[in-house]
Amino acid sequence: MHRPIIDYVLCNNCTTCTELCLYKAIYIDSIDGYVKIDYAKCKNCGICIRICPYGAIRYSHNKNQWVPTTSSIIRAD
Repeated sequence: MHRPIIDYVLCNNCTTCTELCLYKAIYIDSIDGYVKIDYAKCKNCGICIRICPYGAIRYSHNKNQWVPTTSSIIRAD
C-alpha cells in the first residue's frame, strides 16, 4: 500500500499541507517543529501531494523508506 511521505530536504514548513488536509492528518510537531503525518488519520487521498508548493510530499510504496532529514545533511562550509 502506498502512503505519502515528507522529504524534509524539500519541505519549507510553509503549513499549506496542514491547512488543506481534509482529514487533519498533517500537523506541526510541537517538539521539533517539523511537519508530520499521522498515518492513523491519513486516508491516502493525495491532496497533500498535489498542493505542496515545494514538491516535498510524494507517495512511497515502501513504508520503511528512508527520507533525508535536515539533521542528516552534511554540509561542507
